[in-house]
Amino acid sequence: MKHGKSIMWGLVALLCMCVVLYALCSIFMQYQEYKAAGDEYDELAELAHKNGDDAAPAASELEADAAAEGGDAPPYESPIDFDALHEINPAIVGWIVIEGTNIDYPIVQGEDNSHYLNFTYTGAANSSGAIFMDYRNAANFTDQNTIIYGHKMNNATMFHDLSEYKSQNFFEAHPAFIIYTPDSEYRCEVFAAYVTSPVSETYVLDFDGAASFVQYMNIAIGRSLIQTGTILYSTDRIVTLSTCDYSYDNARMVVHAVLH
Repeated sequence: MKHGKSIMWGLVALLCMCVVLYALCSIFMQYQEYKAAGDEYDELAELAHKNGDDAAPAASELEADAAAEGGDAPPYESPIDFDALHEINPAIVGWIVIEGTNIDYPIVQGEDNSHYLNFTYTGAANSSGAIFMDYRNAANFTDQNTIIYGHKMNNATMFHDLSEYKSQNFFEAHPAFIIYTPDSEYRCEVFAAYVTSPVSETYVLDFDGAASFVQYMNIAIGRSLIQTGTILYSTDRIVTLSTCDYSYDNARMVVHAVLH
């Protein structure tokens, strides 16, 4: 009897050891994956932000200087080296920066909304994925609503920091973000942030007339967790940033901003 109990407790101990080893291996593998993605994106950011602090002045600065001199603004020169980026992946359509956060990433666009959930901008398989534009959108941000997706990673990377827009204080410190494209630079002024479902009407790209678009924006403002006071017009174009949220099962955190 005692011998039987010893065997049983030995098996239990072995099982517990296997569970612990499996958990440790899973944690290590996740760490390795996070590190690989982090290193990859850090290297790209260093390449993309050409000349570092000596980067080209913002488009708004060039326009202001030209207006003061009574002339036309010089051709736009992006501070992001899109030529270098396109050598790596021609599907890179933009770059997004939210100052004071970890969001400083290329925006890619695939042939569907699934591929870049599990692959980085280089095509490497990784759970961090990429920041990507809805495949149905025009790559040059000419749609009424351009939707951009990204994971909320546990190591505070990708679109993790979008959840900070639940806070009024955070919004007031970060009322806008920048999207760079090869041809333009957009100051994106936040006008709403809230939690929604992935099948909600939030994910509409185009609208049946100005009234429908205005209604969409008003609904977003009504649902917003923050008060922004942003002035909107029926002729505006907006961008919607979307990531996971854990307020309830399969929830999404979205941030709407108007392009300027």
